[in-house]
This record gives sequence, C-alpha cells and structure tokens, in this order.
Amino acid sequence: MKGKHKVIIEAERLKYEFTIKRNITVIQGNSATGKTTLIDLLQTYGRFREESGIRITSDVPCVAFTGDSSIWDVLIKSYENTIVFICYNLG
Repeated sequence: MKGKHKVIIEAERLKYEFTIKRNITVIQGNSATGKTTLIDLLQTYGRFREESGIRITSDVPCVAFTGDSSIWDVLIKSYENTIVFICYNLG
C-alpha cells in the first residue's frame, strides 16, 4: 500500500481519526489509552457491518486480526490494498 490513508472510526460516543503514512505502523502507548478498544471496534464492524452502529470512513478497507501469530504472514498477503490492524499482547 502506498501513500497516505485517512481513517475515521466512529461509535456512539467514541471517535478515532488518524492518517496512516507507512506500510507498517505500530500503535503503542500506555494502558487504558484505547488501543484495544480500537481493535474491538474494527472486529465488531467486521462481523456485523452497518448493524454494529460503527462507522468506518477510509479510502481502503480496514480489518483487524487478533488470532494465531503463526499465520500473520499468510493473512497479510491475502489482503491487498487493505489496512490490517494486528493486535499482539506481549504479556
């Protein structure tokens, strides 16, 4: 994926708005700052789409993956022109 991609993810009382500028971007920060909530919103939207009440605005599709880390390389290759959010809990 090339270029900048603006992403807006909105729920009833919550809004994330950011621009992805690189093909690999790490989102990190202190506990309780919303990283897991962001992934949860993406997963819920992925399951229920518009019925979830979540709105995603982006020029490319966005998906979240929290599964088995041994298949991440296969997963990423299957999503062309898509922003893939991977949640990996280190501890």
